[in-house]
Amino acid sequence: MSESDCLQRFAELDRRLVAAVKGIKLLASVSWPASVQAQFLEGWNAGRPQLPNVEYAKFDYSDVRNELEAVTRAADPGHPVGEFLRRTAEWPTNSTANS
Repeated sequence: MSESDCLQRFAELDRRLVAAVKGIKLLASVSWPASVQAQFLEGWNAGRPQLPNVEYAKFDYSDVRNELEAVTRAADPGHPVGEFLRRTAEWPTNSTANS
């Protein structure tokens, strides 16, 4: 495979990687609701800070994980761009993000 073909393949894998994670809104998913933020800040300003008990939504990222794993398998680890794509697409294996 020529270097040009190789780079085109990597560009396609990169597009797949970006498309797979596009819908993940990490900061929005862990932010406190505005009313909870206001209540916390009121307590903070009054010298009585208390962390709220917030229930976070659970998301099923199995399709995203499968696509990232497919990109990882398809990227050539022997090529610098392929290795970069593999590291970028790695799903965290030692965190609660797996569940």
